[in-house]
Amino acid sequence: MLLTHVNGKIVITQKPIKYIFWDHSQGVYRRGCTDVPNAAREYVAGVGDPRVPEDFLGKLGAQFTLYELREALHAMPKGKTPRGDGFPAEFYQNFLHHLLEKFSEVLHDVQQMGMLLPIMQEDIICRITKPGGKPTDLASYTLLTIINTDTKVLF
Repeated sequence: MLLTHVNGKIVITQKPIKYIFWDHSQGVYRRGCTDVPNAAREYVAGVGDPRVPEDFLGKLGAQFTLYELREALHAMPKGKTPRGDGFPAEFYQNFLHHLLEKFSEVLHDVQQMGMLLPIMQEDIICRITKPGGKPTDLASYTLLTIINTDTKVLF
């Protein structure tokens, strides 16, 4: 693999390329939204102070039902790459009748603990070349985050 560094030099060895991508990805995730266009700022300012209806507040911390879990799993798109646990959404969809109750127990435990299990906290960030992008140009790459299916269900 070849990559053009910001200083214009071509980098060919794996370790420096890894550091270039590392620095770039750190900047992407720390950048924030400081350059929001004026139209977006005006829209947000015009929204006012939205409130959650009182009758809905009690439902926010409630445990989800088996029906809700089943619906969430069936709504997940097919054909997505599985994460480190190796289970794509189709696995849960196809074997739901065997997994639903135990899976629900695990997710309820996570909900009660108020924190994700260590395996659920891990994501994989991959870099892929944009269509038509020049492979030696850092700007030609986009970052893809792969998240466990069980974590997606919770969010």
